[in-house]
Amino acid sequence: MVANLCEGKKDWQCCVDSALVAALAYALLAWTTIYVTSDLHAHATMWPADAVILALLLKHPARHWPYILIAGWCGNLIANVLTREWTPGLLLYGAINMGQTWLACRLLLKIGKGGALLGNARTVLGFVVCCGLIAPLVGACAGTLLTAINYGEAFGPSFMRWFLSNALGYIVLTPFLTALFDGSYWHSIRSRGPAEKIEALGLLGAHALLALFVFTQGNMPLLFLLTSSLLILAFRLGNPSVMAGVIVIAIIGATATVRGIGPITIMPYGKEAQEFYFQFYLVMLLATSLPVATIVSARKTASQGLVERDEALRLMMVHAPGGVLAFDGDGICKWAQGSLRKYLGVDPDQVIGRSMDVVSPQAKDLALKLRAASRGDCAPPSTFEFTPMMRPELVLEGSIGLLRPGSAVSGTVITLRDVTVRKDSDVSLASKAFKDDLTGLPNRQALRVELEAVANCATGPVSLAIVDVDSLRAINESHGHSVGDIVLREISQRIKTSMRGDDIVARIGGDEFAILLHCDVATAQNACQRMVEHVRQAPAFSQDSVHILATVSCGIAEFHAADLPDRVFHNADIALHEVKRFGRNGVRAAA
Repeated sequence: MVANLCEGKKDWQCCVDSALVAALAYALLAWTTIYVTSDLHAHATMWPADAVILALLLKHPARHWPYILIAGWCGNLIANVLTREWTPGLLLYGAINMGQTWLACRLLLKIGKGGALLGNARTVLGFVVCCGLIAPLVGACAGTLLTAINYGEAFGPSFMRWFLSNALGYIVLTPFLTALFDGSYWHSIRSRGPAEKIEALGLLGAHALLALFVFTQGNMPLLFLLTSSLLILAFRLGNPSVMAGVIVIAIIGATATVRGIGPITIMPYGKEAQEFYFQFYLVMLLATSLPVATIVSARKTASQGLVERDEALRLMMVHAPGGVLAFDGDGICKWAQGSLRKYLGVDPDQVIGRSMDVVSPQAKDLALKLRAASRGDCAPPSTFEFTPMMRPELVLEGSIGLLRPGSAVSGTVITLRDVTVRKDSDVSLASKAFKDDLTGLPNRQALRVELEAVANCATGPVSLAIVDVDSLRAINESHGHSVGDIVLREISQRIKTSMRGDDIVARIGGDEFAILLHCDVATAQNACQRMVEHVRQAPAFSQDSVHILATVSCGIAEFHAADLPDRVFHNADIALHEVKRFGRNGVRAAA
């Protein structure tokens, strides 16, 4: 109720609403219990009013407490003024009640640490000790002393009435009011379907009718029947309905007992003892049914959570971009989900019941490794890559997880994902590692791979030419490096077009190129001479009035038997330097 009142309101508005609820509810309950269960001087034998304040304090931040406590004090004063003779001491009754309620709240919060009031055995025991013993004991000492001063009541009986009425009032009513104020009942109603709402109303109605029957007849002690109906509520509806059922019994039973009818009145004791016995009866009902309801509610919540998680997991697997396969210890697929048609070329239901090789022929070896891992003979692989039989254009990666419900491995879960793009990217990166960024030609590393291949298995004559761009440094200094780069790209294209298709042209340095020719040195020299002439026949750069003619120098060496690549490279480099020494723009073969 308070939760609904505060919804969408500012902090101060919520505080004011709760203070008004505290004052009005406290005044009404206190006036009723004083008038019905007291001689207007002694303490009332029933005192549920403090439970209202305690429930509100538990659901509000500490900054709101002063306002709620002041409102409760006002309600207490109003009820006492309307039912008792005025004395200044009436001002202190409310202070004592609010003090013991504040103490109970502080102790509960310290024990519960923000958890549910009756969430587990520890908090239930803490609730009973704080609200059924410590706080009422402190309040009873102060309240009894005040009553003795105001009305001359005997200390012993007055102390017992205060202590028992407050303790029982806290224990019986606080759980119900806490659930009422925090919106638990409203949430419980909204979360139920139409059939469940009808069932809840039917069970609570039957429970109320049974309570009416039990407390409107005084011939047979049938109080035990209500324990059965509360247990039914506990199993079918949970905690909130049990607390509501106890409140129904409290209202009907208290009314009947005050009017002198029902099974409580047939007890051979005075009215005060009967009223205390009735409250003890309510506490025992709570003690019997609430633990059952708590366990049932916890299991229902856990079961519902498992169902929701299972459904969420199923939906994630169905709509996941990958696929999931689960195999037992023998490598037989038990369930499959996800985009398996896209990845494996088969539907999930076609995989179930088949062995692991449905994934790929490579999976046979994987199955053997997993069986060895399940026996503890080796560590299991974490991932593997394969190409599906039905989708040979794809490369898939399987992430492996072992199912270990106990100490032994009972199965395997394989999660599939498409890594085709990544593999293509890896190939592309590997290709870039062997390519020159400026010219697009193979780089020095790529050339070395080719040279080593020639040295290992040459099937015919092979020659190596080293080409150097003449005066590139002067071009860069005169026209800038951007123009120099254009010149290099143009020369690289002219060298490439001058060679045959199976010749390899590579850039091996800033202004150096290498050509691997599958021919003898004489043929290579003729080819390189044509290349030199092709380079110098037209400007390598032309823009407005700027025309740059570029030339190249070339040294050639031939591979001989048992020659290492570095040796041939060295011979070609010597020939290149000879060309430069005698004027550049030419070709020379190594001696």
